[in-house]
Amino acid sequence: MKKFNWAQIGIVVAVITIFSGILIYAKTSSNNKNDNLKGEIAKPIENNNNDEGKVVLEEYSDFQCPACAGAAQIVSELKKKHKDKLEVKFIDFPLTYHTLAPKASEAAASTRDQGKFWEYHDILFQNQRIWGQAKSEEEAVKYFKQYAKDLGLDTRQFDKSLDSGEKKDYVEQNKQKALDMKISATPTFYLNGEKLEGYKTWDELIEMVEKEIR
Repeated sequence: MKKFNWAQIGIVVAVITIFSGILIYAKTSSNNKNDNLKGEIAKPIENNNNDEGKVVLEEYSDFQCPACAGAAQIVSELKKKHKDKLEVKFIDFPLTYHTLAPKASEAAASTRDQGKFWEYHDILFQNQRIWGQAKSEEEAVKYFKQYAKDLGLDTRQFDKSLDSGEKKDYVEQNKQKALDMKISATPTFYLNGEKLEGYKTWDELIEMVEKEIR
C-alpha cells in the first residue's frame, strides 16, 4: 500500500477546502443573480395584506388590450372609492400579438419617476383606439410623448427615458412574472395573492373585491 507523508496529506486537504469554497461561492452568486433579475416588482406578495393593512389587488394588464381598457375604468372606480383600504398594483403583461403594447408599457413606466403613473395609465386606455391604430412603433411614440406633454410632465426627462429604452427591462420583469405564474390572458387579477376567477361581469368583479375589503 502506498504511504502518504504529512506534506501530501496537507496538499489534499488544501485542495478539498479550496474546491468546497468555490462551490459555495458559485451557489451564492447564482442566487444573488436570480434575485437581481427578479427585482422588487417580481417578488410575490408574501402576506395577504401590505404593511398599511390594505387589501392588495394585482392587475396583470396590456395597454393595447380592449378588455383591459374596460377593466381600467373599474379599477379606477375602486381606487377612488376605497383609496384608504385598497392598494392596486399594475403589472405589465404585453401580449405578443399586441406589437405596440411593450412600448406603451415603457411609456407608462417612465411616468412613475414623476409620480404620474395612474394619470398616464388612464390616458393610454382612454386613447387606446387612437394610438393602437398606429402603423409603427415610431408613430405610436409620437402619441405617447404628446400625452406626457398634455399631462404636464417634464417632457425632456420623459422623452429621454422612452427613447433610450430605459424601462424596457422593467417591463420585461413584469412580463416574466406573469409567465412564471402561468398567466395566459389579460386582464388577470389577484386579490391578496389569490387569483380571481368565476366572475362574468365587471359588477361581479367589484363585488368580489369589495367583499374582501369589508
